[in-house]
Amino acid sequence: MKNAKVLIIILSIILAVQLGYYIYISFHNNRVTSDIRERGPEDQIGFNMQRVQSVPPDEDFIIADFEQPDDTTGIDIYSGDFSVVRRNPLNGKFSLEFNYLQVRYPAIEFRYMPRNWEYYRELSVKIYNTSDSRIRFLMRVDDQLSQWHPNPFFGRVDDLPPGYSEFEYPVDKIGLSIDIHDIRRIVISLEQPPSPGSIIIDDIILHY
Repeated sequence: MKNAKVLIIILSIILAVQLGYYIYISFHNNRVTSDIRERGPEDQIGFNMQRVQSVPPDEDFIIADFEQPDDTTGIDIYSGDFSVVRRNPLNGKFSLEFNYLQVRYPAIEFRYMPRNWEYYRELSVKIYNTSDSRIRFLMRVDDQLSQWHPNPFFGRVDDLPPGYSEFEYPVDKIGLSIDIHDIRRIVISLEQPPSPGSIIIDDIILHY
């Protein structure tokens, strides 16, 4: 009789543990599903591209050309503001104007892009400097780890002369600094601009 009671207690404990585990898994799965649905488009495309990352692209990926309403999705600004304008479009009808303040590193960040760049050859961007003087600017590309200081990131500093310029960044060079299978953002920042001003950005493209 005593052994039977012990067995019943043990079975009850096992059932309680299994029930608790089932409730936890159900809650966790619902929370993950909800999280995916509630993410912004920039995270959704990262999630979706991860699932098909073994399939090589057959065309260029336009990160932003500002011809579509959602081309400003996933943009963050540091020390300034931006707007889609018809002024000095470098291609098509529209471009993005970044109005920056006179601070140490005003910047604009883009997150809407594939995470896996393995099959792409080159990143390119067109920039129009509206001022009459040259500006130093940094193109930065981050993976999951390099978003957080002090992990290494890919960065290249160039002179931005007045008027129109186009810059190319080979993906194999980017891959020397960060994981090109887990790209999270592009940041364009200016280095101590001498006065407030604006640059016009267009055609941020991954070329396959």
